[in-house]
Order: sequence, then C-alpha cells, then structure tokens
Amino acid sequence: MQTDDLGIARTYAAVLLDLATEKGLVEQVMRELDQFQQVLDQMPSLEKVLSSPAIGRRDQVGLISQVVSGRVCDLTCRFLGSVAARGRMRLFRSMVQQYRRICDDRLGLLDVKVGLARQPDQAAKIGLQDRISGVLARPIRLTVRLDPDLIGGVVIHIRGLRIDNSIKGRLDRAIGFVRTGVKEAYHGL
Repeated sequence: MQTDDLGIARTYAAVLLDLATEKGLVEQVMRELDQFQQVLDQMPSLEKVLSSPAIGRRDQVGLISQVVSGRVCDLTCRFLGSVAARGRMRLFRSMVQQYRRICDDRLGLLDVKVGLARQPDQAAKIGLQDRISGVLARPIRLTVRLDPDLIGGVVIHIRGLRIDNSIKGRLDRAIGFVRTGVKEAYHGL
C-alpha cells in the first residue's frame, strides 16, 4: 500500500472513531466493520464490484445500502456509503486496520501475537496474557497461533519486534555461537 493510501485510510478511520466516540458506539462500529469485512471475505465478487472503477459510485452506494441496511447502526451505514461515494472501497480493509490501531493506541492496548507448539488451555492462555501484560505494563490483545515448527517454548510478536524464546530458537542460537567460536579458534591457530 502506498503512503498516500495509508494516510487516507488513517484519516477516514480517525474521523469515524471521533464520531463513534461522540455517540458511544466505538465497540459497536468495530464489530460492524469486522462483520462487513467478513461478508467481503465470503463474497470476493462483492468486493471486486465495490472496488471497481467501472461500476458507478451511486450503484456501489446502493449495493452497500442493500447489504448493510438494518444490520448495522446508522453511523456505520453512512460511513460505508461515504467511502463508496468517494471511490475509496479499495482502502476499506486498511481503514478497518487503522480504526483498530487508533482505538488500541487511545486505550494503550498492544496487539501481541504468540506462536506456540501446542494449543494452551484457557487458564494457560490467561496466565500468558497476564504475564506479558505485566512485563509490558500495558493491556494487551493476545492472539495465539500454533506453529508446527516449534518444539516448545514461545515466539512473541509485538509491533514488528520478534522475541524468540522457543527451544528451536535457542538451539539455532547455540549452534551459531559454536560455529562462531570454532571459526575464531581455527583462525587463531
């Protein structure tokens, strides 16, 4: 995505969030945006039509109205219509991401993704979330992903930072240290 497009998506998201905040609808709007995104996931042809410059904007707005009318609040409906009327539906997914990111920033919430060798039970997941949240001194949204390449341990992703505390990662680092040590010892002879 181009920088200009990201800026446009962020602007739309920020304006929507401000309006949703005024009306006390922040979480409802987020759910409705997610639901509309799921509709687009299930109907890729709808997304193509809504993003196509060959389809008139008025027709796109009408189609969105048919899809969401009575299913979302007025604010979400007007937002989607406005996005379509301005020919910006191709940026919708980015707008949803930016909306979530701005909400999280305002709440001080961090999105944390964790890779594990096996699915944790609910108690372990809550414990992991509490420990990470405690270390970061911020609330987090934890997403657990199973990684078949892991033997054990955990790999944590926080906003582009990767913390590898897996057994595989430790073994890889140990092998690297041994190789470096052997090379240095060999060159010293």
